[in-house]
Amino acid sequence: MEAREIKFRAWEIKHQAWIQGFIMDNYHPYFNKGVMPSLHRYDRTWENGEYILEQFTGLLDRKGNPIYEGDIVSSYDPIKLERGEPCDYEGAVEWSNTGAYFIIADKDGKFLNLLSRVEQPTILGNIHENPNLLKG
Repeated sequence: MEAREIKFRAWEIKHQAWIQGFIMDNYHPYFNKGVMPSLHRYDRTWENGEYILEQFTGLLDRKGNPIYEGDIVSSYDPIKLERGEPCDYEGAVEWSNTGAYFIIADKDGKFLNLLSRVEQPTILGNIHENPNLLKG
């Protein structure tokens, strides 16, 4: 079994921009106790509430781009396609705490499908830069 690469990206809330080149402190407490890590760069530190941290899902879209939480994707479910059922999905990638897996949630926040089960996902944008993609 190949190990999944663990990496994150971070969106700075105040300046509405991606934080580039950061490192995290308190990484393990984040997973063990729910404590958000501090983000650091040579010139700056961000504390909890100043950023949104999003994890890489371990999956790539059809163009080879890494899919993160917060990405808006379109895809289809091959099992439903075989049954002749509606199978197209479009929504935001989210982590399901109850199921412990990544899901695609539609514009109403309704659970659509397991991200790992859909075929050929395409990243359309993300919830920070393209929120209009989720509006009905």
